[in-house]
Amino acid sequence: MLIKRLKRLFIKDMAVVETSLMARVKRAGSDEFVDVWKKPIKNTIVDVGLAILAQLWGDDAAEPFDEGQIGEGTTGPETDDSTLESAVDADASPTFSRITTTVANDTAQLVSEHTAPGGGWSITEYAARNASNVIYNRVTFTAIVLSENDVLEFTYKAQMTRA
Repeated sequence: MLIKRLKRLFIKDMAVVETSLMARVKRAGSDEFVDVWKKPIKNTIVDVGLAILAQLWGDDAAEPFDEGQIGEGTTGPETDDSTLESAVDADASPTFSRITTTVANDTAQLVSEHTAPGGGWSITEYAARNASNVIYNRVTFTAIVLSENDVLEFTYKAQMTRA
C-alpha cells in the first residue's frame, strides 16, 4: 500500500523532457531550405546530459546546452555516451529561444547551422552540447550528404511536460 502511494506521489509530480530533432538543407546557390525529415525524430538524452540538467537548477558554474554539434559517426547512441563518435563541426552561436508548445515557454529550441567545407560531409549524428563539449543528447540517422557550401540546419526542441 505504501509503495502504491509513493508511486502515485512521484508520478503525479514528475516532469518529463520530450525532445525532437528536425533537419533542413539549403544547397549551395539556393536561397531555400528543404526539409530532410517531414517529422521530428526522437533521440537519446545521455547520462551526462541529465547530470548537467540537474546542475543547471542551482549551480552558477553550470554551462547551458547552447551549441549544436554534428558528426559522421554511425554507432547508435547509448546513454553513457559523452561525446559524438566523429564530430566534424559545432555551431557555437546558434539561435536559442523558448517557444510555446502546450503552455507558455515550455519548450527550449536550439537552431544551429553548419556549412559544408570543400569535400563536403556525410552527416549521421547530432548533439546539443555546452561550451565544455559536454553533450546533452545524441542521435544518429541515415546520412545527410552535403557538398561544398551546402548549409545544414538542425532545430532541436526540448519540451518540458507533466507526466
